[in-house]
Amino acid sequence: DSLWHFYRKLIRLRQDHDTLKYGDYLWIDDSSDSFVGFIRQGDEDILLLYNLTDKPVDVSLSFEHHGISPVSGAVLLSNARESGGSVKDRLTLHPFEFIAVNRV
Repeated sequence: DSLWHFYRKLIRLRQDHDTLKYGDYLWIDDSSDSFVGFIRQGDEDILLLYNLTDKPVDVSLSFEHHGISPVSGAVLLSNARESGGSVKDRLTLHPFEFIAVNRV
């Protein structure tokens, strides 16, 4: 898919999930230079992660220092994997991957 198609998917994702428009931000600070991430909290919790490097990055989805139990859920959108898959506890982000996970 082209970048244009991916941005259309991002816009659709935001339109379909009010939490992405109105939810609170919980920044995930793990002092990593490899990725950034946050959880949007509202009617649902959506985890958003971005790999900033050209190498795979292994990410623990346990954010207990933020009072959040390990994250598992369905992939809503990614530029490197199929939507509808699932993640649980750990995730290896592909180079420059963006992923949105609907937390269960």
